[in-house]
Amino acid sequence: MDETTRGKSVYFMFGWSPYNPSPEPGFMRQSAQTQIRPHEHIRDTLSGIPSTGHITLQDSTHEELRMLATIMDFGSPLIRERFPEIVDFSSRTQTWEQFGGKTKRHAYGFLNLADAVSQLVYLHTRIHPDWKSNIRKLYEASYNDYMVNTPHGRQSFLLFPPGFCASAFFPNPEDKKIMGVKPDDPHVVWVSLGTPLSKTTTVDGIWLDRK
Repeated sequence: MDETTRGKSVYFMFGWSPYNPSPEPGFMRQSAQTQIRPHEHIRDTLSGIPSTGHITLQDSTHEELRMLATIMDFGSPLIRERFPEIVDFSSRTQTWEQFGGKTKRHAYGFLNLADAVSQLVYLHTRIHPDWKSNIRKLYEASYNDYMVNTPHGRQSFLLFPPGFCASAFFPNPEDKKIMGVKPDDPHVVWVSLGTPLSKTTTVDGIWLDRK
């Protein structure tokens, strides 16, 4: 972070898997990072981006419902609860609500980028090899808890990424207000585990459809 990025929205994703247009039940089509090439996103404030519409269960298509299930991201809290390897990921955590309390977001704080990345890589080596088999078991045990009546019948809104992944970001002062983090909090990097959603969704509440 330098003066050219100060106050802007800076974030990156961790964990890539190839796009799968027909995933098995309970899995998303891809993980958080949509390109193999590591990169970060730097944007001016997102407050001026208008809402392009909203989804209602009454008349949604299958594709819209799948997008809504992704945005709600009910899988990441289960991942945090059920994977013991995550317990020591970071000593600093923060939780905040979105959509009128319908979903909770969670992030782990780090004092610098090197610590955050080294912890992500270490966790990846421990969790990723058995990810799919463990997630299948977690989905089978939990999918009934997230059933919703839709125009196409009852369906579970529980989805998981096909591989271990995370979302990381550097919150600006406005982001800290939304998260409930004090302005002088020393943790400069925050990581949300097991989620395909970027900072734009988890903090700003804006869904940017990345192709």
